[in-house]
Amino acid sequence: YAPITANGKHKARLYITKDLPDHITWRFDFKTMKVLEVSPAVKNIRGYEPSEILRMPVERLITPDSYNQIMEQMPNWLNAVGNGFSHGIHLVGSIEQPCKDGKTIWVEVTVYLFRRDDNFLEAIGVSREISTKESLAIVCRKLAEREKFLQTAWDTTPCFLTCVDANGNYLLANKRFTDFWGIENSEIAGKNYQDILADELKEKHRKIFNECLQGQTVEFVDKCRPVNAEKDCWSYGLYYPVFSNTGVVEKVLVAVMDITEQNEMKQQLIEAEKIGH
Repeated sequence: YAPITANGKHKARLYITKDLPDHITWRFDFKTMKVLEVSPAVKNIRGYEPSEILRMPVERLITPDSYNQIMEQMPNWLNAVGNGFSHGIHLVGSIEQPCKDGKTIWVEVTVYLFRRDDNFLEAIGVSREISTKESLAIVCRKLAEREKFLQTAWDTTPCFLTCVDANGNYLLANKRFTDFWGIENSEIAGKNYQDILADELKEKHRKIFNECLQGQTVEFVDKCRPVNAEKDCWSYGLYYPVFSNTGVVEKVLVAVMDITEQNEMKQQLIEAEKIGH
């Protein structure tokens, strides 16, 4: 089987979420400036049939003010994506969109912007209406529920997860990370990511961090021997940029997984093959 690409993964997520009744999923082609796909939920939320959205010029998809704001930020986003085939960038923001009955609604939009093989840009996104009729109590409750869910998902991920600011100072870490280091989130906040790195890894990760600040998603494999350990430890990780609404990297997510056992199994297989030959 051919390996799935990063863009393929995002399209797969689009298809998985396309039937959610309160979320509109879509693909937008910057070559034709038209929507390529939109989920049926657009009918319930904005009153348009999907086929109508596919024929609609971009100026009618959003209000003039939102259109102008997007056009102002477009140079920053293009610069972040770059000219080559990168992992793309993620953007989160709010825009105002017209409905078929003449009213307008505000939607929260999460977008993945990337350059396709034909060198044109494509955006894959999910839109969710932000209701102005909800009471403050309901909004606070939903935010609390969402935060609890996200915290649970964050803590149960089978790897170390941390979030640092543009200076490399910790903002947040998951439970697996804090348990491993024997500290609380309140204690790690403000400390620099370099503080926990082995000396031989600091310069390597300084370069990786700087690449990430330029908008690149960077993978790495580390080998080091902890103090009092009898063997080397191996880890695989990823530095992932988080962009502000202006297209600037303001945070970096770092995920690290211990692959020592997998690496040892690989070495055993290599040795077994040598013996077999």
